[in-house]
Amino acid sequence: MGSIVKYHNNMNLLSLRKFTSREISLFYTLCTFMKDKGAEKYEISFENLKSICSLKFKDKDEFYETLKELHLKIQGLVFLYEDDKVLESFVLFPTFIIFKEEEYITISLNKDYEYFLNKLTNKFTLFDLQVLNSLKSSYSKNLFRFLKQYGSAGEYRVKIEQFRLLMDIPEYYKMGNIDQKVLNPAIEELSHIFKNLKLTKIKKGVKVSEFLFEFKPISKDELVIADFAKIEELPEVKVAILCPYCNQSLHTKTNKKTGEKFYGHQGYQMGQCKKTFSSLEEIELHRKKNVEDLKEIDLLKEIESIKALNDPMVKILTYDAHKVTVDEGNNVGVYTLSEKLITKFRKILDEQDQVIK
Repeated sequence: MGSIVKYHNNMNLLSLRKFTSREISLFYTLCTFMKDKGAEKYEISFENLKSICSLKFKDKDEFYETLKELHLKIQGLVFLYEDDKVLESFVLFPTFIIFKEEEYITISLNKDYEYFLNKLTNKFTLFDLQVLNSLKSSYSKNLFRFLKQYGSAGEYRVKIEQFRLLMDIPEYYKMGNIDQKVLNPAIEELSHIFKNLKLTKIKKGVKVSEFLFEFKPISKDELVIADFAKIEELPEVKVAILCPYCNQSLHTKTNKKTGEKFYGHQGYQMGQCKKTFSSLEEIELHRKKNVEDLKEIDLLKEIESIKALNDPMVKILTYDAHKVTVDEGNNVGVYTLSEKLITKFRKILDEQDQVIK
């Protein structure tokens, strides 16, 4: 038993269009790492990715190129709703940054689709990643995930139009081509995984309208065993360190002159955000300061909105140290200002025809 892939059944409505067999394996390896990680940014090393997907690459460049192709294809994932009337394109991993020299990626899950990989208690598909990776054909791998979804039922019934899209079958393929290139090889490869696997073509008139795949149902005991087996063997992924100013990933750098370590952006000298930090503690201090500054900006906006109202009912009642009491007609509001805002607030007072008591 290898690492377990577990995701919401709706992920089986994703059309992995133009994905190669290798890319499908890497895609589900990423899903395995990101399960129950929310939508936070995480860092995964090349080494950990390769160790779990169990694919062989001749060198780092080949692995990088495969990751790059996968990244491009993930950007155009298509979600097919069950009524076959709506197609939705979206990016499952909005953050997908590949650091070739440092040999890791930074990745995050789309917040709108967090449920795909998080807090799964029902309506999920479960399978052994190593079994998926052992399959040669991309068609076999795609059909494998669909059959796994209906494992306890022992049958998978699908309209041919939906099957074509989900399996990424070329439009010009006729039924003979689908049999020869898709169905026959996939069924032959999957027969040792799904016992008594057979296909029935359901016709509407003279044309095939649906496919019915039948096999021996997978028992609940097998599913439970698979759910808990070896999940703990996954290497731990690191939460990405984010810049408190631009919210992008920070990376460990080395000062070439002094040899000292610091945190900065990739290509920070040429990038938009050139902030650097000497330690994690400094990053956190800046983060807290930035939050306080944002709060002050919000306060200033509130005070300035008083001026914008230009309403005779709005009166500044008192101004004592850093507290400003305002009569807004229906209620009295109290605002607390920092030293930073005092000067700005006094300018507002000078411009307003208000009475300070």
